[in-house]
Amino acid sequence: MIEIHKAALTRAYRTLAQGLGGSATATALTAAITAAVGAGEDTARNALIALAATLGSTIVASFTAFWQGVAYGLPEVDDAGNDH
Repeated sequence: MIEIHKAALTRAYRTLAQGLGGSATATALTAAITAAVGAGEDTARNALIALAATLGSTIVASFTAFWQGVAYGLPEVDDAGNDH
């Protein structure tokens, strides 16, 4: 059971890293910085909301990846004899 949790944690970490390195996060961060530097208050607020939503969805995806890996098993872990 410990092996599957370790493998699921590795998968969740990879999902988080891919999400944070993805174009959606980079675009939202760029929009937030650009808006903070030279745009109005409403634009900056909207850009920060977009950034927060992007980061939040990445965190949720990582959390989901972990629990799906635990619940359904992972191919890299031999789960014979483990009851889930």
